[in-house]
Amino acid sequence: MKKYLKVRHLAETIIRFRFLSIIFSLLILAGLVPGLSKIHFNPDINSFFPENDDLTTSHLRIEDTYSSMDNVVIAIGVKEGTVFTHKVLSLIEGLTEKAFFLPGVGTLASARTARWIKNNVPGVHIPDSIFKRLEGAQDQKKEGQKICTELMQQVKEIEGVSGVHVMAYKQEECVAQMVQDSGVLGDRKPWSPKDEY
Repeated sequence: MKKYLKVRHLAETIIRFRFLSIIFSLLILAGLVPGLSKIHFNPDINSFFPENDDLTTSHLRIEDTYSSMDNVVIAIGVKEGTVFTHKVLSLIEGLTEKAFFLPGVGTLASARTARWIKNNVPGVHIPDSIFKRLEGAQDQKKEGQKICTELMQQVKEIEGVSGVHVMAYKQEECVAQMVQDSGVLGDRKPWSPKDEY
């Protein structure tokens, strides 16, 4: 109660002497203005990390490769069925001869997760057969990874596809094994920022 009374007394004093309060505030502001010119914000990502940091080096490499003005990302979804069909992707192929098609596939932790994604993430289609497989599996997480691996293998066979975007929310540690199991790399070695530094 005493604290409330002190705050109330301070507020009443400021209101009673509002003219002096305004002048005092303006004097403080005038004293701070010269220092404002010395405040500088550098939005460059390199200013936030140590020199030769793996993250910034990777970022700069990706930026050099993909951030020029001639790059365009086109996202395509279908209302029913899957986008990974020869028919759908052959239609997309006609858009440009210089396009790199990277279909996105994801691993599902459980049938419950799959149902949530289907109901809440626009543009995602999960067929009923996937739900049946997940629900019938003893280890739904492993089955989700197996399904993702199979999708990578299917996508690899589609003409015009340059790669695959693997989404593995909270299962990132499984991506390397799924890519290896899918065989999509053949005898190529996957690139990692740590390979160069």
